[in-house]
Amino acid sequence: KKIKIICIIIGIIVVIGGVATGIIIRNKLKEEAANLEIEIPNVVGRNFEEVVAEYAKQGIEVVQDKVEYSSEQPEGNIISQSPEKGAMSREKKVYVVVSKGEKLVEVPDITGKDIKVAKYELENTLGFVVEVEEVVNEKVTAGIIISQDPAKEEKKPYGSVIKLKVSKGDGKAVVLVPSVVGKKEADAKEALEGLKLKVSVKYAEDNSKSNGIVTSQSYPQNHELKEGDMIEITVNKLVITKTVSLDLLELQGGTPLETE
Repeated sequence: KKIKIICIIIGIIVVIGGVATGIIIRNKLKEEAANLEIEIPNVVGRNFEEVVAEYAKQGIEVVQDKVEYSSEQPEGNIISQSPEKGAMSREKKVYVVVSKGEKLVEVPDITGKDIKVAKYELENTLGFVVEVEEVVNEKVTAGIIISQDPAKEEKKPYGSVIKLKVSKGDGKAVVLVPSVVGKKEADAKEALEGLKLKVSVKYAEDNSKSNGIVTSQSYPQNHELKEGDMIEITVNKLVITKTVSLDLLELQGGTPLETE
């Protein structure tokens, strides 16, 4: 009996020792595996849920870090990852950004609006890229939008181009009126006509100023006119008089009087 008991005890001790040894070995293998570096796979462009399931079997956890709009990746696909593919890591975690698809924005109706206001709204608020074409239109005030492409209420991807036709009025350039007061008439006309202004001249007498000099103009210096507009200048025109002495006897055929 004693020998049996001793054998049983020894057997139990052996079993316990084997189990303990197995646990120690297993834990050591786990620890070594945990400390083992792995090469990070490339998951960009793949479906997030599929990647999670696939790499979970390999002990790699794929974690969604955030979700963003993307024009390149469809909804549910991975846009980017960290660490990058090919990196060595002990953590066995890959953090990814997942696409929520392309961001679509509804185009507002901006015809009839001022281009400065509309451009700010389209670019800064809605994220569109604005292309402007200026066209001559005498019926629409300069700076007002005449037409748009795409049309209102269409939905376009964020960052799309919107083409606008904007009135530049009658197309005539703005001219700043120079001062021609004090110039000779010919010089004044040349200066004004050189700016594509029409010149009307009127004459008036001013004995305090030189003859043929511009004394006033209908628009002051730096006033804004458009090419082809009329400007009137006033030119000094003195009436020159000459005193003539007539001898009545001579006019009647007589002998002129002798003068001392």
